[in-house]
Amino acid sequence: MDIAQILANSLPFLMAYAIQGLEAGMPSLVTNTLRVLLPEDVQIQGFPRQTAIKLAVHVYHQFSFIFSVLLSTVSALGLTLVSKKREVGILVGFVLIVGTGMWIARWQPLARGLDETEGAKRDKEMRCAALCTITLMLFATLYARY
Repeated sequence: MDIAQILANSLPFLMAYAIQGLEAGMPSLVTNTLRVLLPEDVQIQGFPRQTAIKLAVHVYHQFSFIFSVLLSTVSALGLTLVSKKREVGILVGFVLIVGTGMWIARWQPLARGLDETEGAKRDKEMRCAALCTITLMLFATLYARY
């Protein structure tokens, strides 16, 4: 086992973890972006500011989930299909199909509804599912390759 090859095969999964890890700093990033983009004489306060921050954070949640799960599953598909363990490639394809179906049925914005607590609960579910999927794909890849 070459450590450089293991690290190279793990790099897409580490990038997916990093994308998920950036969620914690999104509100401050959005606040600073608003401050930089708006002229000095324009101030947005109250409800419009909070709505803009919530919307930006929610959009980042959606994009980070889609991008990190696709990055990990497509990388795992590419790395497991060339191995001799075909059942791992089938498992990865199944997880990709099920994850896409779950996002469409439960986590996409149109399925969330308007309830704020239900939306927060589904965001947590989506974040947990993304981290579990990335970890599963990493272990499946390492199992199939080594």
